[in-house]
Amino acid sequence: MAATLTVKPFAYTSVFANESIQMPTQITQLDDEENDRSVLRVEGQLLLDDAELLGKIATDLSKSSGREIVIDLADVDFMDSDAASVLKHLEFSNVFEITGVEILLQNAVNEAERHDLD
Repeated sequence: MAATLTVKPFAYTSVFANESIQMPTQITQLDDEENDRSVLRVEGQLLLDDAELLGKIATDLSKSSGREIVIDLADVDFMDSDAASVLKHLEFSNVFEITGVEILLQNAVNEAERHDLD
């Protein structure tokens, strides 16, 4: 079963192009019955308010289901330092597993390199 929550759209001006881009945060819950866990897949950008909402959703889901909760950041395009701090706090709680950070970082490096060549 998959449930999707789209968080408020947010416009920002790209560092690499002078254009305004709408980037809503989307959080999709995927239930992994076989491994008795739920995955919260995050897509788009992640700012402080989004990270706090994600933490509340993850905490409520953990309490209501008793399952392991995995937060998947592989499809996050942008994360600010405030959101990263909230996620680090969630990870240190030892209640949640956070995955996809390597992909997020590699995508950021690839984007920076692509624009360096232009």
